[in-house]
Amino acid sequence: MTVFLCLSLSAQKPYPSIRGPFSLFDYTMSTNRIASRGVIMTHNRTKISFDPIYPIPTCALVPSDMENYGTMSASEDFNFVKYLVRSDLKADAVNLLFAENLYSPSDTLSFLKGFAAYSVLQLDTAITWFSKVPELSPIYAPSILYSAASLATLGRTQEAREALKPLRAPSELVELQSLQEAGLCLLENDLEGYKNASSDFTHKELGEYEKSLETIYDAKLKYKKKSPVGAAIMSAIIPGSGKMYAGDFLSGLSSFLIVGTTAGFTAESWIKRGGGDWRTIVLATLTGLFYIGNIYGSYVSVSVIDTAINESHNATILFNIHIPLHDIFN
Repeated sequence: MTVFLCLSLSAQKPYPSIRGPFSLFDYTMSTNRIASRGVIMTHNRTKISFDPIYPIPTCALVPSDMENYGTMSASEDFNFVKYLVRSDLKADAVNLLFAENLYSPSDTLSFLKGFAAYSVLQLDTAITWFSKVPELSPIYAPSILYSAASLATLGRTQEAREALKPLRAPSELVELQSLQEAGLCLLENDLEGYKNASSDFTHKELGEYEKSLETIYDAKLKYKKKSPVGAAIMSAIIPGSGKMYAGDFLSGLSSFLIVGTTAGFTAESWIKRGGGDWRTIVLATLTGLFYIGNIYGSYVSVSVIDTAINESHNATILFNIHIPLHDIFN
């Protein structure tokens, strides 16, 4: 199920590119050897792709009231379907469960269809099928937990929290429910809600995931919002300092060296050839563009880096919501 998340850790620059006026000059200062070396002191950008793993037509997964049911019990193939999913034969699991005239309707069939759709990232369809499992079913709690994880992935965190709120999970799933609730609170930056939800953490079976969420909670708790205007003013006074303030130390150092070097060449040309010489004018123009680009890049970097760090946090939170489902139910 780790494959399910399609996690891709970038080994390149940890922040998205700056776009807009003077972005070319900021890009030059942010992508050279100095700016690209080492590890910038923050989380690397993490991407999650939610495109379906297999090219299965969506229409084949859409529930219909006009389905042709068979007479076989889905319970008989419960472990077989789980085996197919664990063996990365997810397409076979989908084709089996959504075949016509095979299984009789049941809460087990609804759960397995939701589980199969979930495994191939057809999350809307998975949510629909999980919702068909009745409250009195012994697999109602797992259905809610899978549904909540799917809703969170789709960005519907409030719906996920509402789905979990009335759930009275059996004792063996209480901590997993608390883990999901805590993760959802972090996705919504509800730090007080996280404290309440995490009070049930035991740091035993799910300790690895709980510790990961606590690390993000601590980072959010200590985080102080930075000012784009302040970053721009800092870089206007000392080139690159605004980038360092925003969190991109090496790009800030690169900006300082480039602006300082071009300014030095301009000053030398002015002294030797005078301000009217074309070489002095070219160097002065280049210095001015790099200087303005440095200010602009610093201003925009605050929000860009904040967004990148938040996306990295959210990817980690979703990872810690999904993977325990695999560990427990498989």
